[in-house]
Amino acid sequence: MTIHKGILDDQEKLILVLLAHGKIAQYVARKIGCSVSHMGRKLAVIYAKLGVDNMNSALVQATLRGIITQDDMSLKTALLYGQADPRFITPQQWTIVSLLDEGMAVSQIAKQMKLPREIVTTAIDLLQHLLAVKTHKEVPLAVRRSRLREQFLAMAS
Repeated sequence: MTIHKGILDDQEKLILVLLAHGKIAQYVARKIGCSVSHMGRKLAVIYAKLGVDNMNSALVQATLRGIITQDDMSLKTALLYGQADPRFITPQQWTIVSLLDEGMAVSQIAKQMKLPREIVTTAIDLLQHLLAVKTHKEVPLAVRRSRLREQFLAMAS
C-alpha cells in the first residue's frame, strides 16, 4: 500500500471530523462500516499521512493544514482551535493560557473548564506550535513576549 503523505481521502477526513466532534472509536467504526480493529489501522494510515503519532497531533495538523475547519468541529472544539493564526486566540484558549500561567496542570484545567483532557491538550499543542515553543509551560511566557501581549493583558484584567 502506497501512502501519499499529506493527502487524506474522504473517509479519512470523515474519521478526523467525527473524532474532532468527540465521537468514540466504536461509533466512528460503525459509522464508516468497519470493525474497531480496522478503524485502528485506518488511524495508523492517517497518522502516517500527517506525519504524527497520536490523535491530538493529528487534529492539530489537520486544523493547521485546513483539512478540518471550524464548520467540521463541534462548537466546544471549534472554540478551542480558533484560527491557525498566532494573532488570534479564542476566549477559551485565553482561559487555558491564564490557568497554565497560574501553574495548573492540564488535568486540573480540564476539570475546572469541564472539558475532556484531550481537548485541552490539543488546544495547548496548537498554541505551542503557533508560538514555536517546546513545552506547555512555555506557552504563557511566549504569549506575553509575542505581539499578543496587549490582547493578553486586556483579557487578563
